Amino acid sequence: DSVYGLIDDALAEYEISTVCLALPCVLHDGIVMDWYYNPSVVGLNIKNEIEQKYDINVIVQNDMKLTAIGECACAGKNIVNIATVQFGHNGIGVGETVNGELLTGSAGFAGEVGYTEDIRKSIMGISFPAKIVRNIIIYLNPQLIVFYRSQRQNQFEKIFDTAVRKLPKYALPEFKVSDEYSESIIENDMNKFYSCIFDLTLYWISKQGVEFHNSFSGNGENRSWSKEEDIYSLR
Repeated sequence: DSVYGLIDDALAEYEISTVCLALPCVLHDGIVMDWYYNPSVVGLNIKNEIEQKYDINVIVQNDMKLTAIGECACAGKNIVNIATVQFGHNGIGVGETVNGELLTGSAGFAGEVGYTEDIRKSIMGISFPAKIVRNIIIYLNPQLIVFYRSQRQNQFEKIFDTAVRKLPKYALPEFKVSDEYSESIIENDMNKFYSCIFDLTLYWISKQGVEFHNSFSGNGENRSWSKEEDIYSLR
């Protein structure tokens, strides 16, 4: 109902053709596969529900996966392997891009590192978060890790130093700390991120098969597309 209320308010003021929802849960093809804090909606095809109610295009994706796309879109053409990480109020959130493509897995489960078992499973310490980060480096070999600050964990330098202990130097990513979790999804630095968000939106809409003709981007550039096939990757 709260989502419907937001859409109703927006439609009353703007002409909207596409809605993008960033949700802290496991999603696959618009279906809620797993939502720890909201189990009553598991199995709901939220994409279809909203599309049928409003007759608009709907894109639904995990919030951390969207941050990974946003960071990748703005990181520069040579940085295409990125992991975004937050140890926050919703638990552990991770998003990953591999060679410029979002990693989702066969059922949207990729990056659900909260299922990692450990004797001391506390995101407020150093050991468990460092284990998570080390596994990300070993399995994905990212060029960049972006840590988002939260009220529960901000000791990222200690976490990173512990995570990379005895790993070969050539495999170590750079890391940065950011306060812009929400901005990485929707706005970030206004001068450059309008174009990045436009690219991000097109990327996801293209995956839904929506056609574009004579579209106008946030950086003032006119572009046109007519079919789904790789309107963009993230580059």
